[in-house]
Amino acid sequence: MFKYYLLQITTFVTFLGLAVALQRVYSIQSKHKEEVVILTKDISKMKAEIHDAYNHVFW
Repeated sequence: MFKYYLLQITTFVTFLGLAVALQRVYSIQSKHKEEVVILTKDISKMKAEIHDAYNHVFW
């Protein structure tokens, strides 16, 4: 009987650990997505500024 409960507890703890690990991975991926969006916006802004400067100098 003790082995049965031990197996249940071990299984529960294993799945709980797996859920926590997956949540951390998802959190890290979400954070990187936000960083990529910010970098993309910054790059777009820089391209627009370069384009404006080019138009100002040559036109």
